[in-house]
Amino acid sequence: MLVHYLNNNDGAWPTGWDDLRESFEFTNQGYGAPNLDWLKQRVAINFSFDPARLVSATTTRDKPLRVFALPDGSSNTDLDRANERILDHIRSCHVE
Repeated sequence: MLVHYLNNNDGAWPTGWDDLRESFEFTNQGYGAPNLDWLKQRVAINFSFDPARLVSATTTRDKPLRVFALPDGSSNTDLDRANERILDHIRSCHVE
């Protein structure tokens, strides 16, 4: 969903869940989330994340950079993989 959004918005980061609605509807087939509101209850996205800051950095001092988390701020294996995929995508789009 987030990769779809970035690809269709010249790499601009979404400002909130409403920005992702169209991408959610396009990419959700087979993923099991019945609607965007359901997903919002289960996943937190860092909408203040700045992809430009990622180009040269890979981690903070204490933990990997994350854009996805559980609502309480924690993570799990699926979200860790999703974070890696989106961060790899952002890096690949900013190769100079």
